[in-house]
Amino acid sequence: VVFVTATITVDLVRATRARLRIGERFPGALGGLLLRHNRRYGGFAVHLGILVVALGVTGSQAWSVQTETTLRRGEHTDLAGYRVRFDGLAASEESNHFKVTGTFTIDHAHAAGAVLHPAKKFYPQEQSPIAYVDYRLGLREDVYLVLGDFARDGSQATIRLQVNRLVSWIWIGGLILTLGTVLALVPERRRTA
Repeated sequence: VVFVTATITVDLVRATRARLRIGERFPGALGGLLLRHNRRYGGFAVHLGILVVALGVTGSQAWSVQTETTLRRGEHTDLAGYRVRFDGLAASEESNHFKVTGTFTIDHAHAAGAVLHPAKKFYPQEQSPIAYVDYRLGLREDVYLVLGDFARDGSQATIRLQVNRLVSWIWIGGLILTLGTVLALVPERRRTA
């Protein structure tokens, strides 16, 4: 990914500098270059997008971790540099369901003191409760917290904690790929004689 990005950047900088030397201003030089050679630079972007998606998929499959554990109020569990503390449960009656919400504090270098509130919703017409996952998204990793079983008095709860690495890169790669495709599909600007 780094090599492809560097190669595309060097090519774009060289071509833009050449246009600047003949008197064009920077925005016009860069825009004209992209529109005049849209298939070339669109293709570059598509290839870069595919590599970024591949990096995200590889990272999310190879380095993601999860754990399931039961915590008493005030206890914590550690996973991949995250410390999750169970602070308590709260129950509420909504218009069409009953909800139990957990409060968990997450400490990490990038998310010190963040609070997550996973929940379980109980609908009268459903046999099983529906879990509401709470999460924190980041460029390097995403953290997901799911509330499982819990004591009726709120003294303990079972959670599933999952850290997925590089998932955001899949979305970034998809965006790069889409922009490259759009650029490549723009009709070429023809010179008039």
